[in-house]
Amino acid sequence: LMCIEIMLNAGNINLVAFSRFLPYKTAMLGQMFVVFTITVAAAEAAVALAIIMIPVVLRTTEDMLSLVPWELREAAFALGAPYYKVIIQVVYRGAATGILTGILLSIARVAGETAPLLFTSFNNSFFSLDMNHPMSSLTATIFQYAMGPYKTWHAQAWAAAFVITVFILILTILGRLIIRWRYR
Repeated sequence: LMCIEIMLNAGNINLVAFSRFLPYKTAMLGQMFVVFTITVAAAEAAVALAIIMIPVVLRTTEDMLSLVPWELREAAFALGAPYYKVIIQVVYRGAATGILTGILLSIARVAGETAPLLFTSFNNSFFSLDMNHPMSSLTATIFQYAMGPYKTWHAQAWAAAFVITVFILILTILGRLIIRWRYR
């Protein structure tokens, strides 16, 4: 008879198996052994946010590529351009601003996501650069401070929301400037 239980300990998820019929039953060590450990940290949060980005980028890219007129493609083919040149120099160039808009939209969406970070990065209160341990995130801090009882925490939550908004604004302006400079 074996019972399997999931334990959550300080950023690690341990799958623990309990058994009554192990040969050496010395205290708890003989009855419990860890089957495997999953470290939940910043790296997993980054993967979760990247997975959230994929559908938005794919959908907007597909829409923008389909909006490039077929007449442009046919004109490039009529001039003798190979298929890959038509795709790279005609279709991608025509859809570049829309593709960048989709990328910026997905980055903005991910910048405001709190739920995956609450379940994966565990919002460490201290500054850390180690991607294998819990790490603080601005959106989880906003959530924590907005739910807090103090007015200073509420003011800090509003300030953090303003920082995210300004970050997205600067990112959008830089993206537009790069597209304008690249495709004059």
